[in-house]
Amino acid sequence: HLERVNLEVIPAAQGRGHRLLNAQALRLLESMQELSRAILSAGYASFHCLQGPEMQQLRSVALHNLAEAEAALTAPGSTALERTLLLAEEFEDLDATVELLAASGQLLRLDRHMEESADFRIHALQLFLRNRNLQPLFFRAIALLGMPAEQVDALLAPHPELHWTVEVHRLKESSDEAEWQEALHRIDRRAAVAVQTEKNSAAKRDAFAALSAIVRTAASHDGVEEEDAAADELRSLCRLQRICLRFGPEADSSSASHISGQKRPRPGSAPDGVPAQPEDLLVDLSAVARSALTALRAERSEGSFLADTARLVRIVEHRLGQRRGDLARPLPPGSEDARAVQALQKVWAEIILADETMWQQVNVSTAGPHRDRILESTGFCRMLRWRDSSTPAWTPWSSDHVMLCQHFAALEPLKPALRLAEAAKPGALGPAAP
Repeated sequence: HLERVNLEVIPAAQGRGHRLLNAQALRLLESMQELSRAILSAGYASFHCLQGPEMQQLRSVALHNLAEAEAALTAPGSTALERTLLLAEEFEDLDATVELLAASGQLLRLDRHMEESADFRIHALQLFLRNRNLQPLFFRAIALLGMPAEQVDALLAPHPELHWTVEVHRLKESSDEAEWQEALHRIDRRAAVAVQTEKNSAAKRDAFAALSAIVRTAASHDGVEEEDAAADELRSLCRLQRICLRFGPEADSSSASHISGQKRPRPGSAPDGVPAQPEDLLVDLSAVARSALTALRAERSEGSFLADTARLVRIVEHRLGQRRGDLARPLPPGSEDARAVQALQKVWAEIILADETMWQQVNVSTAGPHRDRILESTGFCRMLRWRDSSTPAWTPWSSDHVMLCQHFAALEPLKPALRLAEAAKPGALGPAAP
């Protein structure tokens, strides 16, 4: 209460400039500093531990009040709160000490604290990492202090998004090609692990997937990335999740909940939401596949979308096969597996209907190169002929045109053309369009 009284009587900014008032205000600040020290000394005598919860709460209030008073009497633009800093150092408020020293630019003083105390050093480095504005100080400190690589790795374990920066910082202008390659491989391995383990943020997973792709390209001598099926699958899922966000009924976090009929957004429905499971992603994709393919074809960028969609179909079919074994067995109505099968069928139907005009042309065309070219250019055929190194002979069972026509009446007029597409020999398509 006495501290709050001191705060009330310290003159406001408009009262400054009067010599008598300024002198009185400084005396008040000095008395408040001594009062704060007395309060904290009494607290330490009572609690016997500077880092206990009771002492931390008392110290936080005392330092906050003193900082508020000191800031009121500090020249505009100044960040030096020396009286508050002295008390923070004396009573070991590590967070306040680090933040005040960093804010006032007293980095040499901060360096001394880190050199003298291992506990302070670790605490300061952890605080640097938690506070985005202080993160540059982390890289400065580990270089200045010569931190062992194992200790740096342990500190960075909760912050995988920063680890690649350390790898680059460890390189020098004199580093040879082998050292650069090894650093890039380490970054790629960590990024790939982060992609597979990230469960809370789709945006982070996307970022790690992009980092992995960039690093692999940089590490390859001939510009061809090394193949990694797991990483490729995760990058495909990330891209399709962005497609669902772009072409959903609403361009906000409610789009996925609108598609699924749920009141709450589903995982992955927001740019920084929880990454979606393949089956959930397939349901969302089935609602936007037709509009997405139409728009992307107009942009001449549908190749990657079709390849990613084919990969997602393969993933979901594989997971269904692992869970059920015999896919010919009837599915319980309303089950998750039944929902996944319905989504598979709907995705194929929407891909076909996006190219309805092309299928009608196939129906009325005579056999020959012209008809073959039309067939080859449909999204359905391009997905059927999609291959990667891990699926040399994959044939999607969910693409059966007879089954699709039974479930979707709009496909019945296209049945002759679809029969031709399935009967055609699989041919290797060119590389997916960007």
